[in-house]
Amino acid sequence: MADTASKAGCTIGQYIDISLYKYMTVNGVTDDGVQLHSTADKVKIFVQIPENLINKDSKVKRTYYIIRYHDGKAEIIEGTYDEKTQTFTFETDKFSDYAIAYNDVKKADATGTNNAVKTTKSVETGDTTNVFGYLIALAGAFAVILGLLASRRKRTNK
Repeated sequence: MADTASKAGCTIGQYIDISLYKYMTVNGVTDDGVQLHSTADKVKIFVQIPENLINKDSKVKRTYYIIRYHDGKAEIIEGTYDEKTQTFTFETDKFSDYAIAYNDVKKADATGTNNAVKTTKSVETGDTTNVFGYLIALAGAFAVILGLLASRRKRTNK
């Protein structure tokens, strides 16, 4: 798991075991239970982030992940972190060893100058027509109409 975390630029904060057991009660007697290693459908899991893994540095943005180690394969599982409840929610259909991992990124300095330049690009429409040519033609047509109206007034005034 540590290798997967380091390749993703994450730090493992704590290892956890997420196990699922199925119990049956028959005639008021509950059996010892059977451990399930997987389910047909995904199950939503809520993990309370330990206090020592909560980011307290206002200059750092921390993103949490879960790393699952199942059947010899480690993989990062993304989910959502709720800052109010300090819980990380994710879905899984495999139950085994997990790790809470995180990645810290320094926030931009709010007091410094913003050198970022926002560039917007017009939407490509495929239309390559030059509008300037149409404007010249429209102005010319307008001039012809004004000329015709002026000559018509001269004839009617005679």
